[in-house]
Amino acid sequence: MKKLIQTSILSFWTGMCFATNYDAATVSEFTNAVAKAQTGDTITLAAGVTLDFSTLESYSSGTSWGTMSAPDDKGISCVWWQKEIVIQGADDTPWSEKTSSQETILDGGGNRIFYGYGGSGRKSTFKNLTFKNGTAPSGQNGGAIVFANSESRGGATNCVFKNCSAANGGATYAVPVTGSLFESCSAGTTGNGGGAYCDKNYCILSGNVFRGCSAKNGGAIYLSDLSASPAGYVVDCVVSNCTASNYGGGMYSSKAYNVVNGCRFEGNASTAQGGACYNASASSCVFVCNESIENRGGAMSLGSAVDCAFTNNVCTKNGRGGACDKVAAVGCTFSGKGDVSCGSFTRCVFDGIVPDGNRLWVLDATSNNGSALGVTNCLVVNCAVGRIVNLAGQTADFANCTFADNTISNNGYTVYCDIFNSNSGVGSFVNCIFSGNKQADETAADIKLWKSTSGTCLLQFSNCLYTDGLINGEKADVFSNPVHALAKFVAGSDEYPGRPYYALVRQSAARNAGLYASWMDSAVDLAGSARILEGAVDIGCYECLPLPPGLIIVVR
Repeated sequence: MKKLIQTSILSFWTGMCFATNYDAATVSEFTNAVAKAQTGDTITLAAGVTLDFSTLESYSSGTSWGTMSAPDDKGISCVWWQKEIVIQGADDTPWSEKTSSQETILDGGGNRIFYGYGGSGRKSTFKNLTFKNGTAPSGQNGGAIVFANSESRGGATNCVFKNCSAANGGATYAVPVTGSLFESCSAGTTGNGGGAYCDKNYCILSGNVFRGCSAKNGGAIYLSDLSASPAGYVVDCVVSNCTASNYGGGMYSSKAYNVVNGCRFEGNASTAQGGACYNASASSCVFVCNESIENRGGAMSLGSAVDCAFTNNVCTKNGRGGACDKVAAVGCTFSGKGDVSCGSFTRCVFDGIVPDGNRLWVLDATSNNGSALGVTNCLVVNCAVGRIVNLAGQTADFANCTFADNTISNNGYTVYCDIFNSNSGVGSFVNCIFSGNKQADETAADIKLWKSTSGTCLLQFSNCLYTDGLINGEKADVFSNPVHALAKFVAGSDEYPGRPYYALVRQSAARNAGLYASWMDSAVDLAGSARILEGAVDIGCYECLPLPPGLIIVVR
């Protein structure tokens, strides 16, 4: 036992003491260093140099390293090894601040550059390097770096990937990448993940910038089924001006639970669904000026969004959901161009929505989209559209929403309900406020309805507050238990410091006038307060709070 302990300590001490750093400034020096390096060693490449990998000859040295016909027998010529080593540029200045004299450039010249193979090779780390013109052979993955299967633990940090291409993962395949730039990388028109492809592994993409990348699906990023623990995810990345000829101009996720957090998607486009993002679980993300050219979801299609912001996202042609299509959204804000189509929206704000081409509405439920629309505890304000709610042959349920200070066109409607593809629109509104809405000519239109007289279109309003209503141009009361009164919002009152502009004052007729439903017991309003106070629910998206305590003077 004593001898075994001594041997273990000696092995550990030997590994600690004899890790070696190799310096290199040419391809020959680098490949010689790879041949000599052992697990734990570091190869440092000089700053201000370009290593041209286009002239590498096929080479093999057992299973240790080489530029060779690859271990998968598919004729891949590249540098590969089965050792856990570090390869780094000498200058660790952040890529965004580097000058040409500080860069270490590895130019593939049409070849793939690195192939991490075997259990140890996939654990190698790359730092402070610029990869250019890395191209995988036809049908192969990862133009700059590929890790051979799903057990990798290495990765790339503070690197730049430019003009790399492959069948999948134009620059990287199954490689965790942090703090790096992907620029003008591509998986062509038939592949996935123009910049990075994350397979079923520990593939984390953190703090990266993707610019001008392209693919069939996932112009910048493709996420496969990242169900391994810990799950792979994309965090704090910026994805801009990337394109997909099919789904996910910025990113494509094969599973809706793949996590995307704190990212910015701007100016991305897809021909089909998801101009920025397709089928992911997004949180704290920003979506600006993304586009679905011929289909749905200018920013997002499918998946979920929590605490995200959407501004000026569009569908160019006849698609649906300039901002979102069939997305489950919670706590999100929507502004500028970009309606939402089907899906569910909880505690969201739609502020200042304007028409996106022929999509003249804010909230859309259309039968050919295959999904209903659910809207709860939401605020729709300051929008200038043809219709606020468009029900075209689909079902929509609204609960505790506030529609205030919106402008519709003179021939527009607050709620429009029609037949589409032989299906009748059905809309239910419970505990909703309609206040201060008007036509473009200033005619009051708190709630102006249009309902098809053919088919079985149905509109139901329960416990809703409004001052005046029109249906098909005629005055009518289509409400159950209506509250005919002014809403009386806080509107910045000094009596309610810190309360939202469209919260209720205690004198409002909407206070405690709502219809109870069991979901309210555990729900919160738009501001995060309990949905039921004082034993009854209020009408609208905010629950009325008690006045703040003040000074009480008693005179005897």
